[in-house]
Amino acid sequence: MKTSKDFAREIRAQYGKKGILSDYALAKLLGITASAISEHKHGHSKAFRDETGQRIAELLDLDPAYVLACLAAERAKRPDVRATWQ
Repeated sequence: MKTSKDFAREIRAQYGKKGILSDYALAKLLGITASAISEHKHGHSKAFRDETGQRIAELLDLDPAYVLACLAAERAKRPDVRATWQ
């Protein structure tokens, strides 16, 4: 399953010139703050929120249920719960 970082990388590749999209521009596309992007990038935050997952699904033309399941698995603290989401 994909992680928040994987989704962010895909959006950067699809929407940025030569795969380069600033944290600010990515945050603006996702409807979150640039500091939230920084927290995710540096591992201070586990996974994007569900609302952000919905936006990711729209931007990447993915099934929202798949994106939300990936994010729930990433947030899960117990391995058995993570396995259920996967």
